[in-house]
Amino acid sequence: MSETHAAALTRIYAAGTRRSVSGQSLATAKLGLFDIVGCIIGGASTATARIARELALEQAGGKAVSVLGTREKLPPALAAFANGVAGHVLDYDDMNSTMVSHPSVVLVPAILALAEARGKSGRDVVNAYVTGFEVNGHFGRTMIPRHYEAGWHATSSLGIFGATAAAACLLDLDAKAALNAVAIAASNSAGIRGNFGSETKSLHAGQAAEGAVRAAMLSGRGFTANPEVFDAPGGYFATYGRNETPRALAAGALEIEASGIGIKPYACCGAGVSVFDAALDLRSAHSADWTRIDAVEVVLSPMA
Repeated sequence: MSETHAAALTRIYAAGTRRSVSGQSLATAKLGLFDIVGCIIGGASTATARIARELALEQAGGKAVSVLGTREKLPPALAAFANGVAGHVLDYDDMNSTMVSHPSVVLVPAILALAEARGKSGRDVVNAYVTGFEVNGHFGRTMIPRHYEAGWHATSSLGIFGATAAAACLLDLDAKAALNAVAIAASNSAGIRGNFGSETKSLHAGQAAEGAVRAAMLSGRGFTANPEVFDAPGGYFATYGRNETPRALAAGALEIEASGIGIKPYACCGAGVSVFDAALDLRSAHSADWTRIDAVEVVLSPMA
C-alpha cells in the first residue's frame, strides 16, 4: 500500500527535526534569506508596499470596534475575524440554499466592524447586507453545486465576495472600486470541506469576514486587482468551478427575497436538521425501548 499524504508529511517533518543541515542546504537557505530581505527592503519604497503598510499601521493603532459577547475591542478586520469564528462555531447560524452556505456569519461581522468604525446608520447596515447578499447570490447561481461538490466550503470561499461588497458599501466606494475590492478578495477565497468536523470549519467564516474588510479597505486606498479576474482564462471561475449553465434569477428579482435564509432549530449542520426532526417524531409516536435498537438507517439526499 502506498504511503498516505498524512504519513508522508509526518515523516518529512519528523526527519526535519532530527536532520543536521548539510553545507549545500545551508548555502541555499542563506541565499534565500538574504535575497528576500533585499527584495523586501527594495520593495518597501513602492506605492504597493506603502498602501499595505499604511493599512497595517491603521489596523494596529486605529479605532477599535466591538468583539461581541465580550468587553474587548479590536481593529475592524480582526474584530470581523473574531466575530466570524464565534458566529460559526456552534453551527447554529442561518443558511441559504442558493449558495449552500451560511451567509450572515460572514456578512454581518464584516458589516458591523466597519459600520461601528465609520459611524454608519442602521439603514447603511441593512443596505450593505442586502447588497452583499445579492453578490453572494450571483456567485451561488454561477458556481453551486459544482464548486461545492469539488470540496469548497462556500460559506467562506464564496461568502467573502458578498462580505467584500457589503464592506465596500460602508466605505462608500464607487462601483469601480467595489469591483476592484471583490477582485482583490478573489485571491483570498478559501475554505475546504475536508476540515469539517474540526475547529477549522469555524475559522473559515472568520477568515472570510477578515479578508472582506481588508480587501475593501485596500481598494479604498487605491490598491489594484485585475477587474477581469472572474472572466479571464485561468481566472476565478475557471479555477474554482463554474457551472456549465449558471442558474438565472428572474429579471428584477432579488436573491434575498427568492431564497432568503433558513433559521436553524438545532445547533448542527443543516443537513442534519431533518434527521433530528425524524428522531423526535419517532420518539413522540412510539414508546419503544431504545436500548433494544441495534442500528438506525438514515437516507439523505446526495448533497446532504
